[in-house]
Amino acid sequence: MPLVRITLKMGHSTEEHRAISDGIYQAMLETIKMPEHDRFQVILEQAEDNLVADETYLNIQRTGNTVFVEITLLRGRTVEVKRELYRRIAERLSANPGIPKEDILIVLRRQAG
Repeated sequence: MPLVRITLKMGHSTEEHRAISDGIYQAMLETIKMPEHDRFQVILEQAEDNLVADETYLNIQRTGNTVFVEITLLRGRTVEVKRELYRRIAERLSANPGIPKEDILIVLRRQAG
């Protein structure tokens, strides 16, 4: 059971929350082959001064509206599968709700056990 924690600046609409949630869920279905309906997500909004993401790290220009996506998974995915997951999440969130790919930060965490 993957757990997804999505953290972003305050001020996003319910529709944007749903688009982000749906995009991540669909990307996970497509890439890591999790069972349908295995959807557990937490969406957190934070005040701007509580989120820090360097706007030029690795020479990538960010807008200052970084969306943090933290996914806790069991072990067992190859590097290639993880890369495809990152790519699909970025594509989906870029398409809807229009988040620049440079503003999406994805971290995978291994679940103990």
